[in-house]
Amino acid sequence: MCSSLVFLSYPCSSQPQDRAGASSSATAVIRSRVQTFDVQTISEAISRVTIETTVLGPAGREYGELVIYHDRYRRIKDLSGRVLNRDGKAIANLRKDQIEDVSAVSEGSLYEEGRYRIARMYHSQYPYTVVYKYEIRHDGLLNWPTWYVGEESIPTLSTRFVAAAPRAIGMRYALRGLEAEPEVSSSGTRDLYSWELTSLLPFEPEPWGPTWAQQRPSVQLAPSVFEIEDIRGDMTSWAGFGRWYGEITAGRDHLSDQVTSAIRTLTEGIADPLDRARIVYEFVQDRTRYVSVQLGIGRWQPEEAEVVHARGYGDCKALTNYTIALLAAAGVPAY
Repeated sequence: MCSSLVFLSYPCSSQPQDRAGASSSATAVIRSRVQTFDVQTISEAISRVTIETTVLGPAGREYGELVIYHDRYRRIKDLSGRVLNRDGKAIANLRKDQIEDVSAVSEGSLYEEGRYRIARMYHSQYPYTVVYKYEIRHDGLLNWPTWYVGEESIPTLSTRFVAAAPRAIGMRYALRGLEAEPEVSSSGTRDLYSWELTSLLPFEPEPWGPTWAQQRPSVQLAPSVFEIEDIRGDMTSWAGFGRWYGEITAGRDHLSDQVTSAIRTLTEGIADPLDRARIVYEFVQDRTRYVSVQLGIGRWQPEEAEVVHARGYGDCKALTNYTIALLAAAGVPAY
């Protein structure tokens, strides 16, 4: 994965006008990317990112753009940018009219609260460098960020990731496609993990292989304990995580007496539990449909069974919870 890229190691200000490095296919280069993740409490953290990208020609203009995902758990508190000319002189700062905020609803959902903030900065004379800095405040920490290494189509000169957290929270990490153990240090009651890589060739995904995110080299982080929507959980084992999930789903399988009675009538006199389960399955198939609505903790917590019955729709976990409740009414244990 790592290789020397000496042809791109000099500063933008020293590049001749007609030169785009020794590789004629290079359209841009990530000069530096620094990402920090600073956990403050069990439910709060701050992410800071600085990206410097040199655009070498018109085909690399898209690399002067920045896309940031945000939602109620990840709020953008600061975003700035500037353009440097070939001599390294700042010639423009990011303006409000260069920033767009759009919905991030995926094709599989009717509605999601996630959004993308998009910044676009360009210059007419090449090469030029775009520098972005932004900060995200995390409120509710179940999913810690993943550090993706390298870019798909352009080289990276330097990339660094630093993560710090109170020792009591317990930071854990997993490497995917990397053999880069972190430098670990401590300060008082906090632990700090640091990764740094240089001279990375473009990432080349395997055609027809797993998803881009699954193939791309990365460092995945996770806490030992976490809190979201004032509900604490333990992620050190499947049993601990299962207890948290049991807590957020408890009591959401209640059905009205009318629905319970209807299911018992449909399955009355049928001794085989498989036959009763088949009737429940057909009942669900006939009166519900899949609709995904992902809001807040609803990304993990299923909608109440009564609500699904009344509306006639739900997402995967909502329909599963509803089906389990109906099976219970039919005397068929389900999990």
